[in-house]
Amino acid sequence: MNEKTTNVYEADNLDYHHQLSEILNKLDGLNILAEVVIGVPFSRESEETVQSTLVKIQEGLEKYYPDKHFLLIALGESCSGVQINNILPPKVENIEFHGFHKYKNLIGKGWSMRMFVDIANHFNSHAVFFDADVSNIEYEWIKILLEPLFIKGKQCCVIPTVHRGAHDAETTNNLAFPLLSALYGKAPRHPLGGLRSFTSDVVKELASFTDTISNTSWFSESVSGYGIDIFYTIFSLKSGATIEEPYLGYISHSSLPVVDNGYKKAITQIVGSMFGFVEMDHAGWNLVQMEEITEKIETLFPPDADALAYLMAFKDNFLDNSTLTRKIVRPEIFPEIEHHYRADAKNIYLSPNTWAKIVYDFILYFHQAVSEEKRNILEAIFPIYCLRVGSFFRELQADADILNIENVVKLTAQNFKTNSTNFINDWKKLKH
Repeated sequence: MNEKTTNVYEADNLDYHHQLSEILNKLDGLNILAEVVIGVPFSRESEETVQSTLVKIQEGLEKYYPDKHFLLIALGESCSGVQINNILPPKVENIEFHGFHKYKNLIGKGWSMRMFVDIANHFNSHAVFFDADVSNIEYEWIKILLEPLFIKGKQCCVIPTVHRGAHDAETTNNLAFPLLSALYGKAPRHPLGGLRSFTSDVVKELASFTDTISNTSWFSESVSGYGIDIFYTIFSLKSGATIEEPYLGYISHSSLPVVDNGYKKAITQIVGSMFGFVEMDHAGWNLVQMEEITEKIETLFPPDADALAYLMAFKDNFLDNSTLTRKIVRPEIFPEIEHHYRADAKNIYLSPNTWAKIVYDFILYFHQAVSEEKRNILEAIFPIYCLRVGSFFRELQADADILNIENVVKLTAQNFKTNSTNFINDWKKLKH
């Protein structure tokens, strides 16, 4: 990492702490009592739904917890177009509402989530997070996310199981859940969801840990953006806290994925966050006793995503990174990828077994790379990820019982698990 880049990371971190101090000074001046801090990050994409999200949260708090005290905060980017004063619901006696715009250089959901955690830590409070772009939030969700915290009191994380269409969980189904299941022996079924909660002691640990990595390229380029949710999930696995997975119901986002440059940015940040944590936390997984993956059958909607769009994204992006990809993947696999690039998109398919091997090859190479090269590695895996997602949707379409999507996901996870033994052996041979 060069000095100029390091200074940018440090400058962003200094600005973050400056704004955090401003917010805490304002809140402290109001003598707020907050048993729970509820954070709602928003962006340009969620400006139409953030108001309804806050209203539903308020309804749930008034119905289920009228005797407890809450601090509800909406925090987003100043370029979003959201007018803070216009979105906050009217003040209720036991609910304190505040909204803020982040400093302009603090771009990404991760900065907002970090702010919520630090504010909750300041008040020694439990923390609950909602995504502002969820279009069908129900007031009952507040009890589902909060009740386990009040019952257990400490060392508890809530990462709910939800009912989603295949188009809305492609990264979860093809990478996050299979990889974490293999390396940690277990994983919450929806590790990328933004709706989650933590007891105050876990909040304290999370705030401290995040602060230790806040000046790194890992945080600034991946965790501070779309990589924050998977970062929190892996931290939960690492912390040893109990992970509760109550069923939340059907969840729908205000927009579906479009395979464009914005989507590419999101995927590379998620993968970068995941790879960064996996390589840092190798002591937490390379000796783990692999468990049988618990079958979690749930009825999902049939996929309405366009498999061909993902396969074309593979073909459009592969050539730019093919030289690096050839260095990364094992020699017997690269010709298959190259063949898919040259073939008609309607006829290509990448199996979950080959995909698992490719992911492990990328993790090994990522770990050995210098900081400046890691961004290129993440961009190189993106087209192959698209190839696998397109193949995944084809598997569902070929299945007579499309609703049994969990069987396809379980097969993918099993392939990651089967290949993890060789990966761990290869990892031990590396210089660390």
